[in-house]
Amino acid sequence: LHMTDYVSSQGEFADWKGDTARRRQFQEALTACMKRNVNKLFASGLMIEDYDAINRAYCLNEFVGSPFAVCGHQSLVKLYRWADRKKLNSKHILAFFENGDKDKGDFQKWAKALSLEWGYSEPGFLPKENAVQFQAADYAAWKYRIALQNARKPDLSIENAARLLESLGTLTSIPRNCTGLDFDSLKQYCEKRGVPRRAEV
Repeated sequence: LHMTDYVSSQGEFADWKGDTARRRQFQEALTACMKRNVNKLFASGLMIEDYDAINRAYCLNEFVGSPFAVCGHQSLVKLYRWADRKKLNSKHILAFFENGDKDKGDFQKWAKALSLEWGYSEPGFLPKENAVQFQAADYAAWKYRIALQNARKPDLSIENAARLLESLGTLTSIPRNCTGLDFDSLKQYCEKRGVPRRAEV
């Protein structure tokens, strides 16, 4: 499953364009499958404009890396905290990320340091076709991204907020730790990790 193809009705979804009923049924089946097979959902996201604004004030890119590195770092921390709370054997926790992101190098540095710090195996990287779990992650990321973008609209009403939650469907019934980093939380992130401010020009 490639959400890019699904959303734009390309590839195997070429004849799905405008077929709302078929799409709704497909998404309901996907979320039901995830509910049966996913124990805990971890996700971190951010808005690029917030990242860019903070990066103009702090040396975020130089000291942490790209948005991919920031979100990957946050997701790993969530996983490790959860595993520690559950007192899970570190040998039973294996983390994998999809290979191919151009900013993977930034994140690999953080991932290695984090896994050593917490006592877990260093995360691995696999191509999407080698791990069906990435398809579920792609779908969940798309659903949460749309909800996050719509939630930030200045004219969001209570009714529309309720519809946003409804649009996530069965995903909301899966135990999860999903957050979106905005300008303020990215600023706190920088200050907590000692990311230096840029020199005033």
